Amino acid sequence: MRRLILLLVLAFAPAVFPLSLAVTQTPVINFGDLAPNEGEWLTLGYSYPPTKVDCTANAGAWQLSIKSTGFYGPAYMPVSSMKFDLVWPLIPITDVWTNFTGSDQLIDSGTLAMTKSYSFLWGIRIPTNQQSGSYYSNITFTLTGN
Repeated sequence: MRRLILLLVLAFAPAVFPLSLAVTQTPVINFGDLAPNEGEWLTLGYSYPPTKVDCTANAGAWQLSIKSTGFYGPAYMPVSSMKFDLVWPLIPITDVWTNFTGSDQLIDSGTLAMTKSYSFLWGIRIPTNQQSGSYYSNITFTLTGN
């Protein structure tokens, strides 16, 4: 029994502050067919490019966060089944995977104007007793400021 997993990466920046946010590379991630207890890690060295997110804040304090609301499909699948790894701008690359929690998770923040790019890798492990079917999840990046 296989599961098809597809992630859609979205960006959101409210218009009340001079901000811009865009997913500029790999906005759709397709893990393909996976069996129960099977994992897939889209990591450096594989042919799959990371998801790139470009951000600009022209003044004031800002925060970049990430959130996944979970999976949509024929049965419940915990959002913690999916992980992300911020690989750029970290030097050296730390290869630290973080489970999604279903809440906003802070990626970066600052108090000065900035233009930055971030690169993310994705991983997933299908729970042992997961019902077969097609599943998808939305991952949202949010840039806020004041």
